Amino acid sequence: MNLVPQTTPSVQTTLPVRPDNHPSAAKAPHKAHSSEKSKRPSNLVLDEGYAWRTFKGIITDNKFYTASTQAKELCIEAKEAEEKNKELSHEVLLKKGEVIRLTKDLNRL
Repeated sequence: MNLVPQTTPSVQTTLPVRPDNHPSAAKAPHKAHSSEKSKRPSNLVLDEGYAWRTFKGIITDNKFYTASTQAKELCIEAKEAEEKNKELSHEVLLKKGEVIRLTKDLNRL
């Protein structure tokens, strides 16, 4: 049994008021003059491809992106060097065993 009353916060939603939707603002068709400013925002990008290329350029020209890419390359090189080191260590052990065997053979003569 729940004795604590449950309350839900009231939320009021309002719609933005736009002057162009106002009933008193009658729109008369007219030809736009070249001196009139466009209603389109000046920062609007019409070409989505251009926008993505610009975004990619901003990201890839970033020094942190460059450092991250270099770090990944260095990590790959380090792993390759570690694998090569293991191979060479194995070869050294094989050669060492061969030297020990040849030394024993020489000592018997």
